[in-house]
Amino acid sequence: MKKAFCFGFLLPVLFAYSLSVQAQAVLPSTEFITLKGPHFDLIIDAKHQAEGEFYYRKILKAEKFLQNYFTYAPGKTVIIINDRTDLTNGYATKVPYSHIMLFPVLPGPLESLGEPGDWALELLTHEYTHILTFEPATGAVKYLRYVFGSVMSPNILLPTWWKEGVAVHMESMVSTGGRLRSTYQDSMIRSFVLDQKLHDFDIAKANEPLPTWPEGQRPYLFGSIFWSQTAAEFGQNIVTNLHNRHGGRMPYFIQTPARDLMGRSYDDQYEKALAETQKRANDQILALKASEPTTDEELSFPKFEFAQLPSISADGEYMAVITKDDIDKRRLRVFKRGEGKLDFRDPTELPLKISQDEEKPDKKVFDEPPGGTIARSEWFHHKQVLVYDKVDSVNSVESLSDLYLLDLSEMRVKRLTVGARAREASVSPDDKQLVFVGLGMSKTNLQILNLETNKIEVLAEKPLQHRIAFPTFLNDRQIIYSVATPEGKENLEIYNLDTKLTSAVPFTLPEGKNRLPSQTTEGTFFISNANGVNNIYQFVPAVGKTPAKIRAVTHALTGYMSASIDPKTSDIYATKITSRGPQVVRIEKAKWQNPPASLPKISGIFADRYPIQDGSIGEDETMPLTDVEIAPYSSAGYLWPRYWIPFFNFTSNGWSIDAMTSGHDPLQRHNYSLAVGWESELQRMAWNVSYLNMSFDWGIFLQSARTNTYLINKSSYLSTDAWAVGLVENLFGIHRDLNVVIGATSQKFEVPADRLERKGSFIQTTLGKLSQAGMQISPESDQSYFLKVSHFNMNERFPVHTQTLGSANLYVSSFLPERHSIMFKVSGAYTQEPIAARYGVSSVTYSSVADAPAPQFVMRGYLSGHFIGKTAINPQLEYRFPIREINRGAGSDPLFLRRLSGAVVHDGMMVDGFAYRRASESYVRDNFNGYYSNMGAELRMDSVVGYVLPIKFILGHYIPLDVNAGGDSQTGFSLQINQFF
Repeated sequence: MKKAFCFGFLLPVLFAYSLSVQAQAVLPSTEFITLKGPHFDLIIDAKHQAEGEFYYRKILKAEKFLQNYFTYAPGKTVIIINDRTDLTNGYATKVPYSHIMLFPVLPGPLESLGEPGDWALELLTHEYTHILTFEPATGAVKYLRYVFGSVMSPNILLPTWWKEGVAVHMESMVSTGGRLRSTYQDSMIRSFVLDQKLHDFDIAKANEPLPTWPEGQRPYLFGSIFWSQTAAEFGQNIVTNLHNRHGGRMPYFIQTPARDLMGRSYDDQYEKALAETQKRANDQILALKASEPTTDEELSFPKFEFAQLPSISADGEYMAVITKDDIDKRRLRVFKRGEGKLDFRDPTELPLKISQDEEKPDKKVFDEPPGGTIARSEWFHHKQVLVYDKVDSVNSVESLSDLYLLDLSEMRVKRLTVGARAREASVSPDDKQLVFVGLGMSKTNLQILNLETNKIEVLAEKPLQHRIAFPTFLNDRQIIYSVATPEGKENLEIYNLDTKLTSAVPFTLPEGKNRLPSQTTEGTFFISNANGVNNIYQFVPAVGKTPAKIRAVTHALTGYMSASIDPKTSDIYATKITSRGPQVVRIEKAKWQNPPASLPKISGIFADRYPIQDGSIGEDETMPLTDVEIAPYSSAGYLWPRYWIPFFNFTSNGWSIDAMTSGHDPLQRHNYSLAVGWESELQRMAWNVSYLNMSFDWGIFLQSARTNTYLINKSSYLSTDAWAVGLVENLFGIHRDLNVVIGATSQKFEVPADRLERKGSFIQTTLGKLSQAGMQISPESDQSYFLKVSHFNMNERFPVHTQTLGSANLYVSSFLPERHSIMFKVSGAYTQEPIAARYGVSSVTYSSVADAPAPQFVMRGYLSGHFIGKTAINPQLEYRFPIREINRGAGSDPLFLRRLSGAVVHDGMMVDGFAYRRASESYVRDNFNGYYSNMGAELRMDSVVGYVLPIKFILGHYIPLDVNAGGDSQTGFSLQINQFF
């Protein structure tokens, strides 16, 4: 068997499946405009032209700043401001052309990005740094880029910590914020140093978003430590020189520029950076220990990686906590105080079972730690009801934050808003109103929801980049909240519901960022970093002749991020940063009511490297946009091919060459791919051309493809020419994971001395989504379904016939040991009418994509194409189990081993067609005469290759259970792309 068969029945399947799950980048109904200038095209919703001009001024400022550190820049960079999600994010790439996608919602106060200054400037500086990182093409690479286009960019393939670290370094230099100035990041570093864990994060682990703390922040945190040290030691020119040197080198051989320019390897320089950081953190810790730190007790929540934002009910019986477990699920948990207990040690968790018809508070969403999709929860005052916010999909494009109620008396969830972009809600003293933060494009406002009328009123609006956070009712008529400004300041403010005016708080705030206010039975608390560390402060009102005052009630070595008072004991339950992430701690009343008279003050760990530049804010607000044209958005000019990638393959019988390219416009309304090749054995061309238009509610797709396959030798070939056209849609209103494709197709088949053609129509649906995260080695409780029905018209060679193709993937783990799972998949094909088996399906030896939802007809231990049929059933059963977490790499080498797992596997096949006989080297007719099967065992190594590519290496031994068809047992080695990393 020289090649695997690829029949007309299966030809459109993978393409059509990818269409059915293709997400739109923007709503088709949204009208966009483009601000066109010499170096940037900025694309934004036409209703937000003013914001577009604001962002354009910021990118000009970022460009001016970054010109000091980068030699090369693209002629034009496209920036898309896409306000479709309330999760802070963004990305930059050079393929197919230099472009940046920004999701401009302001980060919340508890996020790792939660201490910005000029947020838009920092975000654009960070992402444009990536664009400039990708741009250098020196030496021979310069000429290769003329040939191969934008993919010829060696710096794209540098380690993630390298690329993200330099971007954090630049974001921290350009403004008053940035993560290298962040109190939050400093507290993380001190927590690692206190527990002697900083050097556990070697350069290999720094590259990986492992499921343990600090998760996806690793490349940003440790990469920025590296670049901060390197720039301080060798000067800022090291940024320019390293970028340019790598831009002319073969990818992955990265040590020579480091040794030439720094006199040491990246591994050694990284260790030096950690050592210097540890020294600086130890100096801070020593200074802080001049006063006795607060003693607290960490609460134990089994199976949770971290827990934060404790909220205690008014009767003191329940505590709500936002947690993240070892499979990366962020969810709201509720615990009941133990019988007769005076604290929440060893509480009982309530078994919250939410109806499948309700919005699930534990819906899996991949996002950045620590808060995930839930920003806050708070109890009502007179009933056991909890309000919380959660980011979730409101349609097939937008993921927005909304408010939910969890009623313990009914054990049910009620969704209060849909698409309201509501965050951080607080309950009025009479339980009749909710105040919350309304989100918008780089802005926030204060809103109130009347629970009796269900009407929302906007109370106060803030300018661009002013962030309102954590509003809280002080009493029936006053609301306290924090406001962060682009100058990097954050202070508390009060809104009066009677006068509808804002005012300063009636006490003098400490110098620092003051945030996260809470009103408790012990008065008003908030968080301040006045001494360089986040601590809990209390406003003590005047009593008699004793004046009102502000006092710190904690003294932390790392940092406290929230405070909730137990109404029964007056103990504080707080969020504390630890070396294992945010954790909930208890501070006894006697401890917090007798704090130090004053707190030792420290500067940021890297404060001396990132001084605040005078005039860094404000001067760009009215900068005239002299060379900028504003025009309706058009895809024209973006769609011509910008790169191509060649592939060569040599065998004992000949050779083949292939080339591929792809492209899309910035809003991804038009997507295409093109692959073309030549095979010397068959002297034939092959191609696959596809186009997808997502400009309308229903996507429109076109495809044309030719495939060439054969069995024993090239005299037994099958050449298939096919085209398809149709519509694709996500039926979110029925089910969020339901997709449908409707189309028409034509297929021409050529075999030795014969040609045939058939035309028809098809409908295809997919339902469900598979997920794997954290410590999972496999999906554990998911399911997905695929069904495609094709109807072909009669012609002179084919009768009217209908072909059905389907699969079901089921995963079960509830009764198994932790992280074990059973996978059952059945792929099926059915054709009732009498057509040749070769126009059906064929078996393959391995699956190239792990847990692919579409049908695959895998038969391990047999040859590819061993079974062919117009009708076939292929059940697969696997028992999967973990063996060992490895999480190890060899320094900065481009291979990281994640984990080793195993599986016991079984594949089966029944066909109405033909089965191959090894002994006679021929096919025999099979009309469901037998059940062909195998048994096997596999070792599976999850790894990351080339710093970014998730590859699963599989070593398996398989025993074909049909001796005539399968022959002897076989040991095989294969690779899979892990779609869940």
